[in-house]
Amino acid sequence: MIENNIYNTIISPLTECAASGHSLSVGDLCRLRDNLSKCTDENEQKFILQQLSPLYEAYIKGKKPFVGYFENEIIRKFCDWDVAFGTKIANLDLIETAISWADNNSEVRVEDFISLLTCYSKACPNEQWDDLEQEVWHEILKLEVYGNRTKAGYLVLLHGFLRIVIRRPDPLEQQKFIDLFIENWDYLKLVYSVMIRCIVDCGHKDFAGVANNVRILSRCHPYIYIFYSVLSERFEDLCQSGTDREKLSKHLNKIMEIMNTTTQDCSHLDILCRIFFPDSFKEYLDKNKLPSYDEVVNELNEMKNKVDSLNSQIEQMAQRMVNAVNASIPVGDIEKELLRLSPGTSYDVFTQVNSLLTGNKAWMEKASDIKQKILSMRDNPTIVNGNVYQSGATHDDRSKHIELGDNSNQLKLEDK
Repeated sequence: MIENNIYNTIISPLTECAASGHSLSVGDLCRLRDNLSKCTDENEQKFILQQLSPLYEAYIKGKKPFVGYFENEIIRKFCDWDVAFGTKIANLDLIETAISWADNNSEVRVEDFISLLTCYSKACPNEQWDDLEQEVWHEILKLEVYGNRTKAGYLVLLHGFLRIVIRRPDPLEQQKFIDLFIENWDYLKLVYSVMIRCIVDCGHKDFAGVANNVRILSRCHPYIYIFYSVLSERFEDLCQSGTDREKLSKHLNKIMEIMNTTTQDCSHLDILCRIFFPDSFKEYLDKNKLPSYDEVVNELNEMKNKVDSLNSQIEQMAQRMVNAVNASIPVGDIEKELLRLSPGTSYDVFTQVNSLLTGNKAWMEKASDIKQKILSMRDNPTIVNGNVYQSGATHDDRSKHIELGDNSNQLKLEDK
C-alpha cells in the first residue's frame, strides 16, 4: 500500500474525525479497520505512527483523541507497533503516566490503562520492577491525605500490575492474573480502598459506605472474607480518619454474618490479594502513615497555643523590665538580662520594652545601642562574661543574674 493511499484511507479519516469531534459511520469504521489490517509492512506502520503522532501521544498520556469508543480502540492498537519499533512507550515514566491519566479522565479506564502497562512491560523487559514498586508505594501512601479517587484508581492499577509482574514472571500466568484483576476490579478496588485508607474509584461518602456496598452486592459474597479480613485490620485507622464508628461496626458485623453463612471461594482471588498485599506493603503503610487533616489541624492548634503562651510570657517579662526601669534600676542591668536571652527572644522582649519606655530618658539614651547588640547576636558570635553568644544559643552562665520577681517593682542583682 503506497503512502498516498495510506494517507487517504487511514490517516486523513482519523485526523478529520479527531478534529471534528464526531464519530465515524459504521461503514467508514469497517473500511478503516480493513485497511489497517492490510498494513503489515513495518515501513507502512512507521509511516502511520509518524503521521498520527500527536493523536497517539495524546492517547498514551490518558486523553481520548476521539469521541467514539471504537476509534480510541483503533489507536490503542498502535501501542503494539510502538513496542516493536518505536520509542514512546519505552520512555514512559509510569508514575507520571498514571497521574496524567488521572488528570485527563474523570473515570478510571481500567482496560485501556492495563493495556498500556502491558505494552510497556513488553517494550522494557529488563525494567527494574522492584525499584519502581517502592516509588509507587510512596505515591499510594500520600493518597490518604493528598489524593483523589481517580488518581487512587490509576495508582492502584499500576501497583497491582507491578505486583503481578514481580510475583508471576511466567507470561501465561501473568496474563491469567491480569485478566482476573480486570474482571474483578469493582470488588478489588473496594478492598484496596480499605487497605490504603483512601476510597478508590467510587462515589461512596466514607468507608461505612464502602463496607455497605460490599455487604449488599451478592457477587462479592463468595469472596467477602477477603474484605472482612482487611476491614477488621484497618477498623481503628478508618474510625480515626472520620468514618462513623457505630456505622462501620454495624456493617462489619453484617459482613461477618454473610461470611459465616455463605460458602467462601478461596481460589484465585485469594491468591491475587496475597500478591497485592504482602506484609512488607502493609508495614510500609503503617510505619510511614501521614497525619490526617484532623491531626494536622490539632497539631497546628497545639502549636498556636504554645505560641500564645510564649507571647504571654514575653509580655510579662517585658512589663517587669519596664517596671524595673521606671523604678530606677540601671538600664545597664536590663541590658545584661536581655543579652542572656536567645537572639530571637531578646529582640521580641526588647521591642515591647522599647515601645513602652519611649518617654523614659534613661532608657532612650541606650535603646539604640542595646538594639544593635541584640541584632549583632543573630549573625556574629559575641563574648559576654567569657561566654560565646551565637544565634539560637542558650547559656548557663549565671555569675551575674537579674531575677525578676512576682513583685513588679523588685529587681535583684545576685551573685550566684
